[in-house]
Amino acid sequence: MSSEEAEAYIQQILKVMEARAERTDRLAERNVRSPLAPVRQRSPTGKERKNSPSMKGRNRSPSPVKPGSGSTLRGSSGSRSRSPTKLAASSTAAEEPKPIKRLTFKSPHHEDKYLRVVDLSNQGLTTVQSAYFNAKDVGEMNLSGNCLRTIPLDIRKLTHLISLNISRNGIKCSHPNDYGGLPAELDSLKFLETLIIAECNLQYIPPAVWRLKKLKKLDISRNKIQILVPEIGHLTKLEYLNLQQTGITTLPLEIAYCQELQQILLYGNAMESLPETLKELPYLCVLKMNHRSFCSVVDDYMENLIRKGQIQSEHVPQVLFEMPCPLSLDLEACKINNLPDECPNSLIEFNISKNYFHDVPKALYRIENLQYLDMSNNMISDLPQDIGQLKSVKVLKINSNVFETVPPSIGDLKHLEVLEMESNRIRCLPSEISNLTTLHTLKLAKNNIQALPDSICELYRLETLDLTDNGLTSLPLNLYKLSRLTSAHSYHLLFKTGLWLNKNPLVTPPEHVWKTTDIQKIYVYLQQLKIARTQLLRLKLILMGESQSGKTSLANAMISGKINLTAGKEDSTSIVEQRFLTTENGVNFMVYDLGGDPVYMFTHPMFLDPKALMMILYDHSTYNPDSFQSTIGKWIDLINVRTPGAVVKIVGTHTDLCEDEKVSQAKLQLIQEQVKKHQEEHEESLNKELESITDQIEKQKTIETDINFETPAAEFLEEQQKKIEGLLQNTVKMMPISIVSSTEGTKGVADVMAEMERLAVNENLFPHAHDIVDPEWDDFKSALRLHKTLFLTWDMAVEIGKSFKFDEEEVLHCLLYLRDTGDVVWFRGSSQLHDVIFHRPKYFVQVLRGIFKHNMEAFLDYEKNKVFSSKGKYEPDIFEEHRKMFLQHGQVSRQMMQCLWFYLKLGYDEFYALMDFIPRLDILYAIPQPDLPLAKHHFQPFAAIPWYNKDAEDISTVKGYWTPKLLLDIKELKVDYTFPLYYPVGLFERLSVRIQDIITERIDWKSLTYATTEDEQLLLRQHVCKKSGNHTLTIAVRGKKVEAMLPILIKLHNAFVEFASQWPGLVWYISKSYADSGKKATLDYFPKEVFDTPAPQNMSRRKSIVYLY
Repeated sequence: MSSEEAEAYIQQILKVMEARAERTDRLAERNVRSPLAPVRQRSPTGKERKNSPSMKGRNRSPSPVKPGSGSTLRGSSGSRSRSPTKLAASSTAAEEPKPIKRLTFKSPHHEDKYLRVVDLSNQGLTTVQSAYFNAKDVGEMNLSGNCLRTIPLDIRKLTHLISLNISRNGIKCSHPNDYGGLPAELDSLKFLETLIIAECNLQYIPPAVWRLKKLKKLDISRNKIQILVPEIGHLTKLEYLNLQQTGITTLPLEIAYCQELQQILLYGNAMESLPETLKELPYLCVLKMNHRSFCSVVDDYMENLIRKGQIQSEHVPQVLFEMPCPLSLDLEACKINNLPDECPNSLIEFNISKNYFHDVPKALYRIENLQYLDMSNNMISDLPQDIGQLKSVKVLKINSNVFETVPPSIGDLKHLEVLEMESNRIRCLPSEISNLTTLHTLKLAKNNIQALPDSICELYRLETLDLTDNGLTSLPLNLYKLSRLTSAHSYHLLFKTGLWLNKNPLVTPPEHVWKTTDIQKIYVYLQQLKIARTQLLRLKLILMGESQSGKTSLANAMISGKINLTAGKEDSTSIVEQRFLTTENGVNFMVYDLGGDPVYMFTHPMFLDPKALMMILYDHSTYNPDSFQSTIGKWIDLINVRTPGAVVKIVGTHTDLCEDEKVSQAKLQLIQEQVKKHQEEHEESLNKELESITDQIEKQKTIETDINFETPAAEFLEEQQKKIEGLLQNTVKMMPISIVSSTEGTKGVADVMAEMERLAVNENLFPHAHDIVDPEWDDFKSALRLHKTLFLTWDMAVEIGKSFKFDEEEVLHCLLYLRDTGDVVWFRGSSQLHDVIFHRPKYFVQVLRGIFKHNMEAFLDYEKNKVFSSKGKYEPDIFEEHRKMFLQHGQVSRQMMQCLWFYLKLGYDEFYALMDFIPRLDILYAIPQPDLPLAKHHFQPFAAIPWYNKDAEDISTVKGYWTPKLLLDIKELKVDYTFPLYYPVGLFERLSVRIQDIITERIDWKSLTYATTEDEQLLLRQHVCKKSGNHTLTIAVRGKKVEAMLPILIKLHNAFVEFASQWPGLVWYISKSYADSGKKATLDYFPKEVFDTPAPQNMSRRKSIVYLY
């Protein structure tokens, strides 16, 4: 922190402290004390009293002070009221004040009105000092739990009183017009909204209550009033009425005048009837009562008729179903067997359990807001299809009925969270139960279920599944997918949770497996059984990582089960090694062991497949946090861009070299956090690019330019917007990190293989592995391999397919299947290779190995490698020149090329046929040979491999060919491609190969190519922008005629788009510019059908447009 920042920070703190001091002063002026502030007591001698044993259990308070001084009010116990003067004088009296319970504080409910709460409850008061009624700022007074018989007339002075609680007192009221307990002057409390006079042993409600016109809440519960008088209708503002345990049997008709009434509590009363006027209360949403009291009129004979359905129940008042907006209705055990045709549409909870319903009442289907429905303990024998009309229900309980089937329409209850159907006669469940995607509790105990549908395994939110006491003999193999079922046979707060399987004749899994509280034990058994029973297509397993990270050693351990370590760098994998792996449970993998040397970064993308299981390996023993990007991060980046959405498993190796197990585990935790952070940063970068695209689209909507929103440019931006949104929804699926050792009994390898099996059988991760294919497709594969050529054309494959009676569409599907299983290599997205099938993948790799070697310099040793003298007929001095040209400039002579491929044993015609084909891979380009051979000592390049070119461009040399300023009559078309997130390895090299067909001469550097045609100049360059740090690729064409320049630019742009499309996760920008040494340029030089963007009209001398691809 700089000195200026520190000073600003200190000033800010001082301002806060000053504000706090001002607030403290204001509070002191009001003399408001916190209810939690300690109050010191002093003895008559003036000394502070300590908490002696004699004081334990006694209420202590300071002596009272003069009321009206702003100090808190205090109450006295059991004494006659004293005058204010005497109260003030008593503060200095020698006699110790009696302990009084006191609590006075500002109420949070009345804080905005600056009103206080006076709490004198439970102090045994027989009267209240008048001093308490002189304060003008009391908003709430609590006098409950005392011995008051009457409330003083002075209470009328509390003109701002909002709430008064006098419950649990002996308030007197001997007749309906008795004002002795509550004075008539109570009506002067104009703001009184809450009155609580519960449990006062009243036989009559004091008539003063009916004079409180503003009253909103009235609690007269636990008083034996027997009858609620019609005067209740005077309280027209009443919202809450508590009449519990008052002995009433009905409500007066005048209750309808309380039009604001929302809640009536009637529990503890033997209600016999309800007034018809209840339905006239528009806001009454809560009516809490024991509806079973209405059953008093039903004798045993009538109940038996209702149970049998011979008569319909009519003893429950009809007005209950006519109320405008009740939220709940509890008719449990009310001895009813029917409901009216219409029930309140506002009902959220409805309980009709423990009754005599034989069918589901149709009135329920019309309650649109119903969320809780309990129909348990009835006599329902059939669940109708109409049950699916309960669209809004979240909790459905139908326990203890007699139905046997569950209709498929149960799957229509999209919001269902709890479904209880215990103690019925259910034999099976419909497959549509999988549609209950929000279900977290399913209770099916005590039924006759013989088997569960596989679709039950799609209830991914399920946390409780009770299958106790059924007829299950097996469980669905996919049950392990219910990841939120985290326990078995367990309780939480006395309720069952997790998976319950008791009292089932289970065979699969066996008893010793399912009788457990560890659900993972059950899941592992089901997973292994599924793996053994599932016929899976072969999957690709791609091992990638730095050189010497243990990829080959792990592959050896998995395939042979034995220790078989590699012999160091000399034994490193070249490009890729393909091997077959079959696990103990019969799951087949085609293992692609990718070489880890940097030279193979060019070839890696050829073998990456989004349908494969990607496994990134790193050396756990030597790992340090600073090496994350180079050992793990760059491989994740490669997968993110080349195969987004792929399944990725990271494995640490060489754990046998880790000295401390605790350090190893701590390192593993750190790597997991780094991987998580790396992916979060990747998603954050994508979100930023998405915002950038969205801003550009909005600008095109609002800014009037020649490019309006309907142009292909806007449409293309929208496509890219959808692309990035898709990338954000389809990020790589990162599995938990594992650590292994390829020595000491291959510790951890078995666990990794078990996880590979579990991943393989997961249809969500690898759906193609579960496809069913025609057995003849394997015969077709064998027929392809009978051809010993490097590749087959599409036409040749179609011709072979005819012998199996395959049409072209079936040949296509068969080849795609063989590509997924690793039996063929097919670059279907390449314009030059879409009709080429490499039906012998290992031979294809052998061809590449001649060009890319991690030990190329060691291979090019004339003394040790006799192939150069025997096959190439080289003399030492000539070989040395050819060697330098290859390693420095990437240029290869014919003799050197033959030596690189010596192991292929190619004949003359085969060699030249391969050289004619290999440029189609965009790896190298052939150099035209002179008609007459040059002298033997003169180096003549036969081909060039841009990947090996190490020449750094010389700016002065480049300027000699590509002048900074345009010459007279020369024009320039230029396109810049910018990559803000990731730059694909080999992109520049592949483009430099593509230009060979359209140029006559060229000069190549590592990152720049200058070339010419008959009349045009071409520049191809890659560099890093110093300002933004982004990689940029530039294609520029110069010439005199735009008509001749444009086809060159279009061809290279199309090549770039082709290469970029092979990286689905790649984000890039394009900017186009035109320059002319003259003064006028008005042509549309960048056709929108090619570049997907229209060029601006009236182009100036140099103008640039930028769009995002």
